Amino acid sequence: MDLAEPISSYRTNGQGSAAYHPAMMTKILLFAYCIGMPSIRKIAKARVDDVVFRWLAAGNFPDFRTISEFCRRHLEALKNLFTRILLLCKKSGLVKVGIIALDGTKVKGNASLSRNKTYKQLCKEEKRLRDKIEELGAKAENTDNEEDRIYGDRQGD
Repeated sequence: MDLAEPISSYRTNGQGSAAYHPAMMTKILLFAYCIGMPSIRKIAKARVDDVVFRWLAAGNFPDFRTISEFCRRHLEALKNLFTRILLLCKKSGLVKVGIIALDGTKVKGNASLSRNKTYKQLCKEEKRLRDKIEELGAKAENTDNEEDRIYGDRQGD
């Protein structure tokens, strides 16, 4: 997936340090959210302590402020990207949405018609996924705001 279009707009005038690559930042955020880690400070700590985060970050060590600013700056693009990733995983069979029975044979079982999905229901499922991503983003932002309130500009460990 091309991140150049939705995640860009960094200074090119030479001011400040070079920005971390958007793909690297996106990878560590996606992995952190997938394992249930919404705290930016915990993500920043994990990128030092956890070998998986170190590998995903390619040996880079962005601090919690940098990660937080990246999230804030690219929130809409990240939401859309995460939704596309979930839909791609669903399409690839990496996640199961439900059970669909095509055979008309009567067999005693615990499946029900409500487990079958129509196009309209699948559209609602996509909306539900988008809402869940919105909820996770809000949870991460609230966690960061609370940690900012508690720790200020300190790392917090």
